[in-house]
This record gives sequence, C-alpha cells and structure tokens, in this order.
Amino acid sequence: MDACTVNLDTDDQTGPPFANPKQLRRVLSIDGGGIKGVFACAFLAQFEEYLESEGKDSNLHTYFDLMAGTSTGGIIAIGLAMGFSARQILEMYITRGPEIFAQDQRGSAGVRQRFKTKRKMLNGPAYSTKALETGLKSLLQNRLLGHAKTRLVIPSVHAESLAPYIFKTRHSARFARDHTELAVTVALATAAAPTFFEGHTTASGVTTLDGGLGANNPIAIAVSEAIGELNWPREEVRVLSISCTTEPNSLQPNSKKLDMAFGAGIAKLMAVQSQMAIGMAHILLGDHGGSAHQAIFRVDEVVEPGRFALDKTSKIAALRSLGSAKARIRSADLAPIFFTQTAETFTPLTGI
Repeated sequence: MDACTVNLDTDDQTGPPFANPKQLRRVLSIDGGGIKGVFACAFLAQFEEYLESEGKDSNLHTYFDLMAGTSTGGIIAIGLAMGFSARQILEMYITRGPEIFAQDQRGSAGVRQRFKTKRKMLNGPAYSTKALETGLKSLLQNRLLGHAKTRLVIPSVHAESLAPYIFKTRHSARFARDHTELAVTVALATAAAPTFFEGHTTASGVTTLDGGLGANNPIAIAVSEAIGELNWPREEVRVLSISCTTEPNSLQPNSKKLDMAFGAGIAKLMAVQSQMAIGMAHILLGDHGGSAHQAIFRVDEVVEPGRFALDKTSKIAALRSLGSAKARIRSADLAPIFFTQTAETFTPLTGI
C-alpha cells in the first residue's frame, strides 16, 4: 500500500468514541477554490479506493444524507450526487482545467496567453465560460438537479439584488422548481466567480454569480438546512467539511487597495468568511466549548502564501498529491464515522 493510499491501520490520527454510526446523519460540505478543488477530489478519491478494497459500495453519495458545495465545491458535490466518482471528477479537472483557465499553451505562446488573461481581468472576466461549460457537459450531460441521488444545497448569488440564490433538491415541499434545472446550469451558476467568469443566466432569465460571494465555505448553510429544514436532531449530525487548502491569514490595517482588490486580498476575506461559517456551525451543532461530542470534522491543508491559486493549473499535480496524502492521515478518524454505514436512500418529493 503506497503512501497516498487510505490505510485504516495508520496511527497518524485517532478520535474519541462516537455514537453508533447507524444513528447519524452525515453531511458533506466542500469549499470553493477553483482548480484547487483537485485537493478535495483527490482526498475523496482515496476513500473510494479504500471502500473498493474492502468490498464495499464505493459510490460516495450512498454515505451522505446531504451534500453542499460552493463554486468548485458545488461542481464536486453535484457530480458525486449524480453518481459519478471523485476519480471521474478529478479526471475532468486534470484534463479540462488548463483549457478552462486558458493555460493550455506552452512556451512563448503560454507567456502571451497568461499576459492576455491578466490584462483582461482589469476590464472584465478573465476567462470565457465556454470551456467550463463544455467540461461540465462532458461529465453531467443532460442530467437534472432532480436526478441527484442525495440531497443537495448549492449556493449562488442573484446578480441584480446580491441576495442569496440557493439551489436545492426537492427534499421539502417548498422547493418546487430547482429540481427541473439542468445540473450543468446549477454548476455554472455557483461557479461564476467575478473577475474570472461572467455571471451565468439560467433558462428563466435569472443571472447568478459565484456562491463564494456569500458562502465560500457552505458549512453554515448545510448545517442550517440539516437542523432547520430537515429537522434532524443536532446531536445526530456529523459534518465532513473539506477545504481547498488555505494560506496563513493576516491583514494589515495599511493594506494597499490593489492588494485588497485582487488575489491575496480576496483570499484573505474568504478565509475570514470561512472561519465565521465554521464557528456558526459549531454553535448550531453544540460542538463548542466543553461539549461532549465532536460534530464537525474539518479537512484542510495550510500552504505557503502564493503557492496555489484559483486558476493556477500548473499546480494540479501538487494539489492531487496533497489531497491523497491527507486522506491517509485522516483515515483513522473519518472512515469509522463517514464511510462505514450507508445512509438511508433519498427519495425526492414528487408533484408541484
């Protein structure tokens, strides 16, 4: 078994005893992060390999009662919920990523391509959504959100009002329309990151922006859905929350305007937002202070500043390596909770 293979015998990390897994409601929450979604895909792909080696069902959607994802995390969550493997989604990132982020040229042509992208970002979206849409269609094809095999919560933002616009499967009678949307439409809606891609307009004329504007880490939305909409007892909820890597975060009072407008400044604000979301989820689940149980299991990798970026496809191999290795480290505490017992079969409501 190589260093990047899940090994339940590892002593790297263990956790306290928990309630019987059969009594739990399991939630998967995946952050936004562009091409850094490779980290999350590679992490989950290792658990698929473990499940296969144990002779168990390796379809990850069968182990979760609810999945939530923002932007790239939304793409991954949608793909998993439709029954695709993390390895298939990872392959899409590897093969399509350089084209999506206009980094498929080498040598001097590649230099010109990158310069053109930076110049475009000053005046509008840096990248066309055409390659992204093509990649998503190659995976999701004509599937509808209503074809999801588990509950989904996918955040986006209404462009005109800047209000939350959250796509959901029909796990409540109130959610009477989203299930008819193409899965590709929902994926494009949550991934329309300002300065990178233009807003996505649905068939009904609604223009949306990246869900990361309000919930780059969708954990608080997912937990609110589990407790407030689905009425699951909070002591039965367990959340696997996966990051797309983070950088050490600090913000100086005299930060330059340009730094705050692009790249590093945006990443810092997203990191603050993520920490606030995690804090809210801890409180909602009673997993804070002197509580007797652990409800949230966060997977993250702190990396040196500037090593990765939303559109830096040259680091795909490094992200894959980090995700695979992280799965080995976290297998001992995560597998018994999230990958031992399958969830109840999800049956969406019918009718209007």
